[in-house]
Amino acid sequence: AKYFKCLYNGVDSSKFKPYWEIYEIRKSIRKRLKLNDKDFVVLFVGRISQEKGVEYFIKTAMNLKDIERVKFIIIGEIAKRGERFEYAKKIFELAKPLNNKIIFTDVFSPSKMHLIYLIGDVIFLPSEFEEPFGMTALEGMSTGLPVITRAKGGLKEYIQHGVNGFFVNEDNIINDATN
Repeated sequence: AKYFKCLYNGVDSSKFKPYWEIYEIRKSIRKRLKLNDKDFVVLFVGRISQEKGVEYFIKTAMNLKDIERVKFIIIGEIAKRGERFEYAKKIFELAKPLNNKIIFTDVFSPSKMHLIYLIGDVIFLPSEFEEPFGMTALEGMSTGLPVITRAKGGLKEYIQHGVNGFFVNEDNIINDATN
């Protein structure tokens, strides 16, 4: 063990900047989505698939839908066929009661992803499987967003509950995330 050292993944800090350092860019991006400074945006970034826990995101949004300024944005690949397409249809149906409180977008080019995180105020990643590392959480944190997630996989190694994120209880994900 003395010859080996763990090297963690990282992000390009010249691109992924805390939103308060580039506030005018954040404001401009949010304006394009018809969001203003008073809106509190809960962000999900990841493919629309069951293992990513998107339905927990939607069910949490349902618990918060009556709070006027809270908005939800899902940014992720939407499959065009197969099981993931069927899952996406289920998610869209589940989200219908949220009306204008939720926005779905497809994936963005990797060269634009650093700008996407500027939309949010918090990132919620309710992944159902053991994320080996979870670059999405790291990218979100590098732009100043706290992360709400499960204490699973590699996320436990760099998220400190109450410091740079929050872990939700496995048995009570929706209520924990709502609070």
